[in-house]
Amino acid sequence: MQPVAMALAGISGRLIARTGLMSRMRPIANCVISNVPGPQVPLYFTGARMVATYGLGLPMEGIGLFHAVVSYNGAISVCVTSCRDQMPDPAFYADCIEASFRELREAAVAAQREAIVDQFLKTTDHISIEELLARVRRRHSRVGYATVYRTLKLLVASGLAIERHFGDGQTRFEVAGDHHDHLICTECG
Repeated sequence: MQPVAMALAGISGRLIARTGLMSRMRPIANCVISNVPGPQVPLYFTGARMVATYGLGLPMEGIGLFHAVVSYNGAISVCVTSCRDQMPDPAFYADCIEASFRELREAAVAAQREAIVDQFLKTTDHISIEELLARVRRRHSRVGYATVYRTLKLLVASGLAIERHFGDGQTRFEVAGDHHDHLICTECG
């Protein structure tokens, strides 16, 4: 059934292009976004590892912008094809997409850091990175060890946290505030 539908779509596309029908009609859309999930494991061909995959969209009459979004092995590629009449500077558009992606990524990291700081400031004990990570992941499962580590280092540098070493090989952190003593038994540790 699907090959028949694709063949009909191709025939109708050629017919519309030959007759100039789109120039007499208002287009339904002028931008297409195609999302093609690819394999999330490396592929090989005669022993050579495929390093990336890219998509290509063809602008048609009335459709001047095509985004092909393709994933492969944990990476996503966004490939843009455009009509020069409708978008005279596609490189500027690509720069805008990259800047927007960086902004979204920074916002996601900021939200994770906010959750880490919030959870840390609620602690009343000496907490390790692993313990804080486990607590934060109860609400935000995508937070990583490195994000917790970096956030705690920023809190120490800003004076909001104190790094403690009690001789057991594990670094612990506490909220900076009122002074209190730390006593360690010399016999049992």
